[in-house]
Amino acid sequence: LTIPKGKHTLRVDYAAFKGSANVKFTYTPRTTASVDKTKPLAPTGLKAVYSTGTYRATLTWARNPEADLAGYRVYRRTGSGAWTRISGTAAVTRTSYTNAPAPTGDAYTYAVTAVDKAGNASGRSAGATVTSADRTGPAAPGAFTAASGAAGNTLRWTASPGATRYEIQRAILPGTAFTTAATTGATTYEDTSAVLEQPYAYRVRALDAAGNASAFTASAEATRDSTAPPVPTGLTVAAETTDGVSLTWTGGGGDTAGYRVYRATSANGARTLIGSPERAAYADLTGDPGRPYWYQAAAVDAAGNESARTTAVSAAQTAGPDDAPAAPTITSSFRGTTLSMVFRTDGYVPADHYVVYRSRTTPVRPEYGAELVAGSSGLQLILTGVTDRDYHYAVVAVSRAGAASGYSADHLPVWQPVGLRPTEIYETSQGDGTATLRWAAAAGEPGLTVDGYRVYRSTSPGGTKETATQVAFLPGADQFTDTGLDNGVTYYYAVSVVYNQGESGLSPEVALTPHS
Repeated sequence: LTIPKGKHTLRVDYAAFKGSANVKFTYTPRTTASVDKTKPLAPTGLKAVYSTGTYRATLTWARNPEADLAGYRVYRRTGSGAWTRISGTAAVTRTSYTNAPAPTGDAYTYAVTAVDKAGNASGRSAGATVTSADRTGPAAPGAFTAASGAAGNTLRWTASPGATRYEIQRAILPGTAFTTAATTGATTYEDTSAVLEQPYAYRVRALDAAGNASAFTASAEATRDSTAPPVPTGLTVAAETTDGVSLTWTGGGGDTAGYRVYRATSANGARTLIGSPERAAYADLTGDPGRPYWYQAAAVDAAGNESARTTAVSAAQTAGPDDAPAAPTITSSFRGTTLSMVFRTDGYVPADHYVVYRSRTTPVRPEYGAELVAGSSGLQLILTGVTDRDYHYAVVAVSRAGAASGYSADHLPVWQPVGLRPTEIYETSQGDGTATLRWAAAAGEPGLTVDGYRVYRSTSPGGTKETATQVAFLPGADQFTDTGLDNGVTYYYAVSVVYNQGESGLSPEVALTPHS
């Protein structure tokens, strides 16, 4: 029952028709829930004061005027969260209340409602906010580990919400007390001051901005180690297949925790780390089919110390039926009506033959109207009677299994008048005291015939016919093997074409180094 503020009068009228009147009047408001449906007024004047000494908030507010007031209910929330009644089930009959919020440094907002005897509750009062003292530490860091290393012991853990820094403690084993080694804002720490071969125990705890500390993690042990494990032995190529190269070896022993496998593209080339297996075997599935690689293995311990590497072994992934040659390149000479094209493939899957296309426009592709010119089983194609100089050419290399390379770059031959054109060396090899050359066969023209080839050799680059040594004249041949050479010495070769009308200039020079 809510009665407005002020003085109110109840009037009782009565009449006595005989004798004197003997009247007694009392008034009791009806406050049952079935009759009273009116809510009390919301409390006013709420104030909240927080004591940092007792960690308690004291609330006070103005008394409500309702005649049937039963008391008050007190609510609290953190931040913008939901309201929670904290005063219990019974109504508070005083106009003050004391509460001890958790000392977390959070802001707590309080509100009060009035409730009458019928159980009608008012709306909440205006809120009053306090901020509690921060005396609550963060949660302990998680997943704490300590790992041995050559430069120091490395500690890692997961972040603790609310932490601003971490305290690392260590103890010398066995049996000494923990002392603080460092504090850091990161979730990793490297103890470079650890003494080599000395075991340590470590633990870490989180600290928040107020200096509150979490519990310590469980301890973890590590020993700084700078001694490499023994070198593995017996590195062997177990298999060379179309899938890759399989290697095996005998483990390094000692405190070996795993291995590292290195690969190079030449016997003395730079080594690249390609794998870190835990056992003494590795399959390299990333090499180019047909390309030789040189492999080495090394053992590594838990601290990261690496042994010396094994002796290198050479192996190559077998080229499969789906492995195609690399896209070829074209060089050409176009004299008179004769077009001579030389193809070169630098990949490791050999080409069985070449397919040549031409088109007046680029790109030279069949889907854009390019026409098939010819197929060539060799590295050279000579077309005679070519009078149209406006065609672009492209070539595809095809393996023995029928796998086709990508297209070469589009090539427009440059026509030159008939003359004493040179040749080009397109294939070389070297062996024990030997060097072998192959060159493009020269084509004659009407009135111009090829009599043979002269091979020139020099031990320094840039040789000329005057400074180099003529080592062979070969009528009708397109290859030559030079023998009796010194291994390890680099020789420079060039070839000229001898026509019935004179000798051409020298081909571009190639360098070969015989070896055992």
